Amino acid sequence: MTGFSIQAPDNTQNLNRYSYCLNNPLRYVDLTGKFFIGKYREMFNTQRDFLKLEAVDIRIKMLLTDDKKEIEYLKEQLSEILRSINDIDRMEKDYLYEYRFGSLNEAGIKVPYTDKNSDTYVVTIYTDGSRGNIIHEMRHGGQYARGELNNDNYNVIHEIDAYRAQIAATGSLEYLNYIDFERDLMAVFKVRDYGLHHFMKIETDINQITPEFIRRMWEGEGVNIKQMYNLPSQWYTPKTQLLNIF
Repeated sequence: MTGFSIQAPDNTQNLNRYSYCLNNPLRYVDLTGKFFIGKYREMFNTQRDFLKLEAVDIRIKMLLTDDKKEIEYLKEQLSEILRSINDIDRMEKDYLYEYRFGSLNEAGIKVPYTDKNSDTYVVTIYTDGSRGNIIHEMRHGGQYARGELNNDNYNVIHEIDAYRAQIAATGSLEYLNYIDFERDLMAVFKVRDYGLHHFMKIETDINQITPEFIRRMWEGEGVNIKQMYNLPSQWYTPKTQLLNIF
């Protein structure tokens, strides 16, 4: 049945008055005839609302300070937050791929990541559930939606981009420095005696996120992301699993 409302009018497919939910009724539900509703829309809307509030807060801070250096940093932070909102918009308007959220526990994986499956036309955003990690992985989703990221071109630039988004939205990034057990034989005993939390660090400046910064990081228990970049042209080496001693 057709009516006088047009769902997602920016999509030219809706010029077809006989289409329902972008001609994909198995994926979407259209309760009012005005807009399609995806399964994960509520999650995206929650993150968008959070980011909009953060943007308002930053604009207020800019009005309350005369420090030019602080204002310039706040502008950078605001730019990243607005780009994170754009990540959500672009994912929602990507009419070829569906963007879903996934749980690390349900998937049986340790490390958050965003996976694009070209066979099923699904991009799954696996997160640990924390706000910062959700924003981080949504940036990768936005990179896919904008055509900046494909499964075969992932590199340090995409990670820098995602960590900047994370710090801009949440104010800080807690991370663990890479520990080289082969060179530092005492590291095993340090971890045993003090625990991994003793080695955690916090970064609050988005401008500190560089290739060298990422190269120093661990990402989860037993996983080293000392990935890349021995040569300028060497942009990507897959994450490697270390011996799990914990």
